[in-house]
Amino acid sequence: MLEASDFAREMLALDMVDTASPIAAVEASYQQVGRALVDMVETSEPRAAAGLNVAQLARAAHGRGVVNSANLDAVEGLGVMHTMAVLDANGEHLEPARAREFVALAEAVLYALRTQQRP
Repeated sequence: MLEASDFAREMLALDMVDTASPIAAVEASYQQVGRALVDMVETSEPRAAAGLNVAQLARAAHGRGVVNSANLDAVEGLGVMHTMAVLDANGEHLEPARAREFVALAEAVLYALRTQQRP
């Protein structure tokens, strides 16, 4: 799993928010959270994450005791923000400043997942 600071540098290095697409940066950072959750879920049960979306992964990780309730809430909140960004004309109206905020929040969620106390 990438360290949170490595993740932020990767997003900045790609300059996705300002040059490629703000929604691409949102999508990439949300998927990074998903990959971290896959690692957490599959640590206890290989292939248990197959076919699960990010919200389902968070609930599965919580059910396995590898994600605490606060971080489950954080991932679910990030998921709501992700959905809102995608549903707004598939992200066409997403401002770069909002995308940067989302990337920062995703980084914070990754940090929280990595440093959490287990339930």
